[in-house]
Amino acid sequence: MFTDAISESDPQPGPQRRKHPLMRIGAWLAGTVVVFLLLAGLTLEVLLHSTRFHDYLLTTVEKDASETLGTEVHLQNFALHLSTLSLDLYGLHVNGAAPYLNPPLLEVDHAEAGVRITSLLHRKWYIDSIRIDRPIVRVYVDAKGVSNIPTIRSSKKSSSNTEHLRSGDSPCCSQSGRGILQRSQESACSGSA
Repeated sequence: MFTDAISESDPQPGPQRRKHPLMRIGAWLAGTVVVFLLLAGLTLEVLLHSTRFHDYLLTTVEKDASETLGTEVHLQNFALHLSTLSLDLYGLHVNGAAPYLNPPLLEVDHAEAGVRITSLLHRKWYIDSIRIDRPIVRVYVDAKGVSNIPTIRSSKKSSSNTEHLRSGDSPCCSQSGRGILQRSQESACSGSA
């Protein structure tokens, strides 16, 4: 009797539409990706503002650079700016190679590098800007031809051709008298900087 009253007062619902199984899978997949990206962004934000992680990155970069160059590299601080995709380095000091360890080969108060991503899908990016403030470079060569320029140790992880940098033929940058590197709009520099 009670069930008859309810069934008489409720109108019969129309036929229920079943969602296509691929739509349900797509919705779950999209939701999972969004949650993953939010968690990754939150984790990155927390890590970048963590003093311990900042100090860990600083010591790791110093250690790796020192091992690669075979001489001491000191970095006072750095700042990563995700909003502008740029990196600031503060207090960079690179000691010279033996026997001329002091004074340092390179001292830079501040350096900034920015990148621009042109395509995430094709993984295309380029260096948008480089700025070096107050660089001091001290190169010593004695009568025997021994200099304070460290020899770069090859890395097993990657191989890069830096011969054009040693010869002074940089294909994309030139240095002005103020110590600021400027990006050339041409494909190769003209040679007169």
